[in-house]
Amino acid sequence: MKYLRKKIYLSGLLVISCQAFAQTKAILDPEEEFISGKNTIWSPLFQASWDQLNAFHQGAPERVEPPNALIDKLNSYDWNEDSVFPENSHQIFAGPATRDFYSKTAKVIKEKYQIDLPPVQNYDPTHNLVYGALARNVEFKTPFFRSKKKPLSFTTSTGKTHSSAFFGTAGKASANFGENVRVLNHEDHGKAFILSISTMQEEEFLIVYQDPETKSFQQAIQNIRGFQQTRGASYLHKGDVVKIPYLRLNSHTDFSSQLQGSRYYQGEPTPWRIVSAFQITEFELFEKGAQVRIATGTHDAPFGPLPPKPKPRHFICDLPFVVFLWREGAELPYFATRIDNTEALTPFEEK
Repeated sequence: MKYLRKKIYLSGLLVISCQAFAQTKAILDPEEEFISGKNTIWSPLFQASWDQLNAFHQGAPERVEPPNALIDKLNSYDWNEDSVFPENSHQIFAGPATRDFYSKTAKVIKEKYQIDLPPVQNYDPTHNLVYGALARNVEFKTPFFRSKKKPLSFTTSTGKTHSSAFFGTAGKASANFGENVRVLNHEDHGKAFILSISTMQEEEFLIVYQDPETKSFQQAIQNIRGFQQTRGASYLHKGDVVKIPYLRLNSHTDFSSQLQGSRYYQGEPTPWRIVSAFQITEFELFEKGAQVRIATGTHDAPFGPLPPKPKPRHFICDLPFVVFLWREGAELPYFATRIDNTEALTPFEEK
């Protein structure tokens, strides 16, 4: 069904349970450079909803005035949505902005994705609503161990430190993880490393990536692809040390000011503009796995084998690091977050 020349609202969702942290922001462009001292989030879910927004107009706009590089990137982004998201993990809902459509959609999203849609301010059948929903829980094949006696000292890129609760493994126990934890990279005595952790969800894994020289999610993604293609992965072995902070974060980011500009579509004499755009994200990481949820909204209106006796390695997330949720063989992760602020960490409490 086509809805032409109508006001359009766009919304999408992803998940995690948490508290609000002011130093966490979502971004729309994976090439955007990280900001020191800020936790950063990116997911292609907003892109999937934006693609549906353009579908209402029968294609991307012919021009944007004044020019907006971010809108241009969203309009021209080349990817395979079906290969990126795990099966049955996300859904796009589209229809007229009526109370009936909203109520039915909100009920489905609440029951299936455990997400509460924000209310619609104005119902109008000449408007359109687009909602995207994603919810995913992953469980590690081999759970890690919670540290009960010692905290992890985490240092941000701005030099702030925090004693964080963490999970991981060390000593003889590390040998028990077998092929469930692959080592894609280990450099500079552990300051830079990539761990790929297998999950119970078929062909899905969680990646922990730490490298002080990496400036963006896109750079991290390219580096991971390179290591996957050019180097044979090793595995955790006896004596290796892994320390990963417990994470619990929540973000509400307003994109409205970044998406300004009149968008002119072919065959539509009236330009369109973004009235509001946002993303709400929740994420949790713990010794047994991870949970993620996201909500986005937009209001659019007219105008290898191990060597013998290996030397123990350290994989300690005590500096800013990135976490990805990734489907096997996909060109992109379906969720990414960079941790560079102590507000996302769980305080250590001695048991």
